[in-house]
Amino acid sequence: MVLCAFYFWYFSSLAIFLAFFNLYAKHLGLASWQISVVASVLPLARVLWPPIWTRGADRTGRRHMLAVVASVGSVASFLAYFRADGFAPLLLAQIVFASFWSPVLPFVETTTLEQASIERLDYGRTRMWGSIGFIVASFGLGPLLDRLGIRFTLWAILMCLVLTAVATAAAPRPIGTPAQGSGHLVAFLRRPGVLLFFAVGMLSQLSHATMYNFLSIRLAELGFSNKAIGFLWAFGVICEVPVIRWSGILLNHFKRTSLIRFALVVTTIRWLLTATATSYPILLLAQGMHAVTFAVFHIAAVTYTFAIVPAPLRAQGQSLYGAFSFGVGNFVGFLANGFLYDRIGASACFTASAAVALFAAILSLRLREGGTPLLTFAPD
Repeated sequence: MVLCAFYFWYFSSLAIFLAFFNLYAKHLGLASWQISVVASVLPLARVLWPPIWTRGADRTGRRHMLAVVASVGSVASFLAYFRADGFAPLLLAQIVFASFWSPVLPFVETTTLEQASIERLDYGRTRMWGSIGFIVASFGLGPLLDRLGIRFTLWAILMCLVLTAVATAAAPRPIGTPAQGSGHLVAFLRRPGVLLFFAVGMLSQLSHATMYNFLSIRLAELGFSNKAIGFLWAFGVICEVPVIRWSGILLNHFKRTSLIRFALVVTTIRWLLTATATSYPILLLAQGMHAVTFAVFHIAAVTYTFAIVPAPLRAQGQSLYGAFSFGVGNFVGFLANGFLYDRIGASACFTASAAVALFAAILSLRLREGGTPLLTFAPD
């Protein structure tokens, strides 16, 4: 239940960032390119900081302690947002906050997968609570912002961060022994197909960057209310919940590489739909595809990572996957969209995202099922 609580509150805070923080930045008067620069700090931090934090954790065996330090540090550093009223102070606050927040998920995700590997829990059932938290936050906060104002976004995020820190402190202790030296990590990265897999993850998330960065702004420009915007975000995650909940069925019947390829093909279709959609029903259909483009891809990718990474490097392995995909992918995508959105428009940006997803699907054809199935999933 502690890990369920962690996922719930962590992804509640992420939902608010994705659905409403850019609207808050626009409320402060930031231009599109400034919003993109601020937003790009979080994925850039996932490239720079988690490998450093997790390397220390794997070498010292103090993963839990460092996870608590990072989580509490994210709460303390977030207070600076309340005094940030322009581009420069908001950017500085985001940089400091991201250095603490970025390693929290790789730390706890590794612990959850370890617990699943010894059959103490089902990963899908536990991770599902992150989706539920995302739904509650993105759908529930919209009407509150319509009544209380967009600045309430900061208070909602702060509450979620505090509860995330409490759950992190109460999480199970890690399993395994500290890693010795850095040679093991270098040898792992040199294995055939490892960097190709990370490249596919990077391109997948790069294709999502237009949605993460500008979907809410585009919907507002089309005249939708905060409540309608929040529901669209929530609907996508509502569709992902059953996929994650019963992910054991998928993983027990299909190869992880096949699931990755399927998800990327659906991702291509999703962005093509979003590029042309102006009506709410079509946008709902596109958002419903999140069940495949995120949930199927994520479940296949994190378990693939866990299976191919040596046990002493587990935290670093998850952080490297996050660094390449959610880090490099989103960072490049956020910056590119920030400079292109006002110049070529939303439709062209989403079409470009579809092209990136298609390229990732083609690259994924070279992936081979690697490692051993270290996780046991209950299909019921």
